[in-house]
Amino acid sequence: MKLVCDKLKSKFGMVSCKPVGTPMEKDKPGMNGGGDKRCDHTLYLQRIGSLDRIVMGTCPDIAFAVSYLRRFNTDPEAGHWLGEKRVLTYLARTKKLWLSLGGEMREGVRLA
Repeated sequence: MKLVCDKLKSKFGMVSCKPVGTPMEKDKPGMNGGGDKRCDHTLYLQRIGSLDRIVMGTCPDIAFAVSYLRRFNTDPEAGHWLGEKRVLTYLARTKKLWLSLGGEMREGVRLA
């Protein structure tokens, strides 16, 4: 997960982002659009696609936030752009965590 997170941060110019504790703000403020301000549609779709792959592979904790943001694929606004950035900064904070099923992880075993 750490490698994937670092690649995404680098790809989207967020190497020095400050990590946050949740993938969404309470009541979704900042994700409700930005009025007339539009964002780069192609980059928005690239980020959503990258986040979708992470959700399916290793991070179900961001599934709701990504699903919510995916609703705006056709016409994303500045607030949705900030929502994507928040999910990425959340991943920066949690990149060293993993899911352990059935007790302690044995050395050399990783879920992928």
